[in-house]
Amino acid sequence: MSARSKKTKLLSAALLFQATLAFGANKCIVDGRTVYMDGPCPQGSMQKPMAPYMATPITPGGALPKLPNLQSGQWKMSGQGDWSACGHPLKSTYDEYEQFGKLREMGCSVLVTTPGARSVAVSVTCPDSSKIGKVDTAFTLSSPNPQSFAIESTLKGRTKTLKGVRIGEC
Repeated sequence: MSARSKKTKLLSAALLFQATLAFGANKCIVDGRTVYMDGPCPQGSMQKPMAPYMATPITPGGALPKLPNLQSGQWKMSGQGDWSACGHPLKSTYDEYEQFGKLREMGCSVLVTTPGARSVAVSVTCPDSSKIGKVDTAFTLSSPNPQSFAIESTLKGRTKTLKGVRIGEC
């Protein structure tokens, strides 16, 4: 299989994965609590509409879109092994994202798009001559609801996926 064919296949799989996440979740009110489910809402609960799909490209130099809101709590993570964390599962990623505007000042190109509801795709490219050296990385953060997320990232041609599901309070 050619490199181009592999890249096309990965892109297609990523887009299908994002579409599944964006449209496959239900927001349910169960005993007065909001619960997000991949399947139908339980009998006796009330289903609420999810945010509509919006594909909005962000122009270079423009403000970055907000990342999807995630609830703090106990999270189970999977990707390169399984582990759990307490608090905001992506705090360091969110903090770094807020600093992406500074990358442009260092000679890097930062392209951010919102390919779907509760989804942000980021591509950062810095030439050898930039203040931080050569960088070519990308990631897509998708979160069908505040209690789950998936990040697919590519660095040095290698793709990794990290998934998280909120499992309760800390």
